[in-house]
Amino acid sequence: MKTKALLPVFTLFCILVCSCGNKSEKTEALPAHNVTEQVKEDWTKVEKPLEIIVAGREKEELEAIGSIAVWFECIGDNKAVEFHYDGLSFKPLSSVHTDSSVKPVVFYPFNPGISLSDTLTVQSPLSQYLTGNLSYIETKEDKILAAVELQDLTALLRFKFQSDELTDILESVKISGSCIKTSSKIIPVKGEIIDSEGNSGISETITDCFLNNGRSLDFHLMPTEDGGDIEISIKVDGNIYQLSTTIPPLRKGSITELRLKLMNGRLSVGSSWVDTKHPFIKQVALHTDSIKQGYWLQNDGIVSPGYNEKSIALVIETDGKHGKAVALKDIPNPIHFIPFHCGKTFDTVDGKEKEGCFKGSYFIENEELIEFSPSVRYSDKCALGVATGTGLFQELIKSTSEESRKEFMEVLESPCGYLPSLRELIQLSSFLISKEGNLPDQFIMPEGFYMTVCESGEDTFYSLNPVTCRISAFNSKKYSNAKQRLFYLF
Repeated sequence: MKTKALLPVFTLFCILVCSCGNKSEKTEALPAHNVTEQVKEDWTKVEKPLEIIVAGREKEELEAIGSIAVWFECIGDNKAVEFHYDGLSFKPLSSVHTDSSVKPVVFYPFNPGISLSDTLTVQSPLSQYLTGNLSYIETKEDKILAAVELQDLTALLRFKFQSDELTDILESVKISGSCIKTSSKIIPVKGEIIDSEGNSGISETITDCFLNNGRSLDFHLMPTEDGGDIEISIKVDGNIYQLSTTIPPLRKGSITELRLKLMNGRLSVGSSWVDTKHPFIKQVALHTDSIKQGYWLQNDGIVSPGYNEKSIALVIETDGKHGKAVALKDIPNPIHFIPFHCGKTFDTVDGKEKEGCFKGSYFIENEELIEFSPSVRYSDKCALGVATGTGLFQELIKSTSEESRKEFMEVLESPCGYLPSLRELIQLSSFLISKEGNLPDQFIMPEGFYMTVCESGEDTFYSLNPVTCRISAFNSKKYSNAKQRLFYLF
C-alpha cells in the first residue's frame, strides 16, 4: 500500500526534473544563436570587391553601353569611378572594395570630371542618358554584388524613310516645334532633368545615305508631358521637302517612330507608333569615306569591315562613301515577273549578235565575241550602255503583277535591293575573277545564268553567266529558268 501511495509523488518529481532539464537546454542554446547572427552580420560587413550587374537589359545592349559612371558617398573625393562591362557584370579597372552597406549611384555615360554633387548641362544634339535604380545588394564569399536597373532619362524620336526613287540620297533632316527641347540640366545623383528649354528650337542631323536603305534616324530628346505639332524638313538630292504633323508626349524612355514617304515629290507620314520603352541605341557614325571593296553591307544599311549576323551583301564597288554590294546568295526560288515591260529593248554592241562571250580570254573558236571594256562609253541603245539597273527595275516593278511585287518584297532584305543590269553582272563577273580563291566562305559563288532587267525583245531579256562570261539574250519572260542575285545600293 505504501508503495502505491508513493507512485504519484515519484511521477511528479520526474516531470519537474525533465522540465528543468529542457529549460536548461534552451537557456544554453540562446547564446549560440546570437553568436551565429553576429558572425553573419560581421561577415557581411567585411569589405570585398564590388561588381555591378544590370537587370532588364540584353547582353547586346550592355556591350553597347560598355562602361558606366559610379559614385560612392563614403569613398574618396566623390569623383566618378569607371566600371567596364566584361560580358557578365560591370567591374572597375582598379578594384573597389566595400561592404554590404554600399549604395552606389550609377549613371551613363561616364565622365571622369563629374563629381557626385555636379549638375550636367546638356544641349542638342543630345545622346542617351541613363540612371541606375538600385534593386538589391548581395554578399558573396568573394565579392559584393549591386544589382541595378538602368532607366532612360531621354525620349527617342525615330524617323524611317521610303522613296519611290531608289537613288534618292538623304542629305539632312531638321525638326522643330514647341515640344522639341534643345537644352536641359541633369542631376545624375537624383536621375532628374530640370530647366528644359528650347521652345520652337531646331535640332539638326546631317546624313548622307540612300533614303531607301532602311536605316533609322534617331533624335534623343528631353521628355515632355505634352504632345504638339512639329515641322519636319528633309533635303534630298539638293531639294527641300517639308511637312507638319502632331506627335504624342515624349515621355522618359519612350520611343515615337514616324515613317515618312517621299512619293511623286511630296513628303507625307505613312504610319507611326509609340512604345513606352526601347533598347539602348548605340549611336553609329553616319559619315564615312573609308568603305572598301570586300566590306559587308548589313540589313540595317550600315557597312561593316567584318562579317556578322546582319550581313546580307558583299561590297564590290565603292568610292569610299557610296557604292554597290551583291547579295551573298541567290533568291531561293526565282520570282517570275509576268508580265514585265521596262519600256525599252536593247541591242548588243554590234546590233546583231544576241549571244556570245564578253571576255576575250574566255572566248572559244567559232563563238561570237561580244567584247566588253569598262573604259569604253557604250551607246544607251545597247544593253552594255546601261550602267545601273535601278531605273529599269523600278519600271519592272510597276509593270508586273501585284503577286510578283509582293513576292519580291518578301525576299528583299534591304529596301535598296534590285535586279542588276547586264553591265552590272559583267562587273560582278570581273570582281569574281579578280578575287578567285580569295572570296569569303559566306559568299556563295554564282552558278549558271542570271537574270538582268535589260530586255532584248517583247518577250525576252538578257541573262549572263558570271563564271563562264557568256551572255544570252534569248530568255523567255514566261518560261525562264534564269537565277536571280540581288544588288544593293549603299
